[in-house]
Amino acid sequence: MEKTNPTTNTVNNNISHFDENRWLDRVRRSFCTELEEGLGVSVAVFDVPKLLRAIKPEAYVPQHFAIGPYHQKRPELRDMERYKIHAAKKAESSFKDFKFDHLVEQFLKLDNKIRAPYHRFLDFNEETLAWMMAIDTCFLLEFLQKYQIEDGTGLVPPPTNWMNDANTEIILRNLVAYEASVAKGPLVLARYTELMNGIIDTVEDVKILRKSGIILNHMKSDREVADLWNGMSRSIRLTRVPKIDQVIDNVKNFNNRKLKVKADKFLKKYVFRSWRILTLLATLILLVMTGLQTKHFPLAIADKRIW
Repeated sequence: MEKTNPTTNTVNNNISHFDENRWLDRVRRSFCTELEEGLGVSVAVFDVPKLLRAIKPEAYVPQHFAIGPYHQKRPELRDMERYKIHAAKKAESSFKDFKFDHLVEQFLKLDNKIRAPYHRFLDFNEETLAWMMAIDTCFLLEFLQKYQIEDGTGLVPPPTNWMNDANTEIILRNLVAYEASVAKGPLVLARYTELMNGIIDTVEDVKILRKSGIILNHMKSDREVADLWNGMSRSIRLTRVPKIDQVIDNVKNFNNRKLKVKADKFLKKYVFRSWRILTLLATLILLVMTGLQTKHFPLAIADKRIW
């Protein structure tokens, strides 16, 4: 029986679901619209570079809900759809003369402009994308409104509990990925993470820096800080940032001087002060070499007589 490759089957399924007519129609309309309106929208929603995503892919996907089209198809986020739909219904009932269908119609008119800032091709038809954006808009409005209530009353509504779980590592990784996507010049934040990775290896390193006032630790432990910076070593490309590079050179020079001082102390303490041991070792080596020379000398004479 012929074996099948799951990966090949997935690719074939994706190809079979590709609607050529819909794609061609969208490209034609988009082409004409851009000529008429002179759309020059630059990409603002990027894919994470593969080199960064490969290290810790879970840091670049939403954990609770998706906003926008990129992660709408993730099955683990579907449970949040009912909350988002509830927010849309609530918005419709809260505003006078507001109909959700009218909002969808407005997004339908803006289809090309909605797609333009996305780096990846959005494989959704116009109506699906319009509904998606309308629902997410209503959900975000409710989310921000409840967040303002939290600031005013000190209460934490259930949907905003997630904000208190903001993960420093995830935020930092996404900032590095964003910088790698938009920066034309040096990657300053990426270079900074390389600096921190270089000076922090262990929990003891974090403890020394924290007690010296060099870093502030708002995480749960020094171990978390050490793990954070040790996992941030890879950059998307080599970059030079003069001020940070100077700091890195200073750290290297200090470390080299420190190693040299330790080596000097070791030699003075264990070698130079142990002259009796050195004398004994030298004597033993001399005796051994003399013995070996005496043993092999007659053999050399005997060999010479034979020849």
